Amino acid sequence: QKGASPEQMGLLFTLVFAGGACGKFVCGPLAERLGAVRMVVVTELLTGLSILALLPLPLTASLVLLPVLGVFLNGTSSVLYATVAELVSPEARTRGYGLFYMLYQGSGMIAPVLYGWLGDVAGLGWTMILLGFLTMGAAPLAVLMRERKTAVAASWICSRRRSMPTPTRSSSRSCRRAASSATTPAPPTTTGSPASP
Repeated sequence: QKGASPEQMGLLFTLVFAGGACGKFVCGPLAERLGAVRMVVVTELLTGLSILALLPLPLTASLVLLPVLGVFLNGTSSVLYATVAELVSPEARTRGYGLFYMLYQGSGMIAPVLYGWLGDVAGLGWTMILLGFLTMGAAPLAVLMRERKTAVAASWICSRRRSMPTPTRSSSRSCRRAASSATTPAPPTTTGSPASP
């Protein structure tokens, strides 16, 4: 659509893949600093915006944007691999990774067929617009991942409290209070001597 020759098409894919290799290297350390969920939200939003930005750009400007798109596009996958270990308990982690890769690879086989059919029916421009918005729509799902992570932490705290050799068993209210204290910072304390009577 932008008038690229077959040789230039090879260059375009090379730029995307080169940016993707850099994204896998960069986004991992950034996820350790910013948090996996926040990094997924940022990369998904920037990926969708980069896809939409490609539409009005000429071919020369697209050459500059494509490596940036590759960074965001492949950087998300590296963060998602590590997120599975955080959301799934250790005893179910093998099954969790199996389910993740089954859905990941399955969607990778189905999506090109669907987008190719949509491109023939509605045109490449509308297909790119839909792809960009669907990519940005994954950001709210990342927020749900954070809630799931909090629920897993609460379940772990409750199980640990119940396994402790104490004479009384923790109630659901104490478990929720323990989970809340584990996920929210404690309020600042003030120092000073108590007032004398």
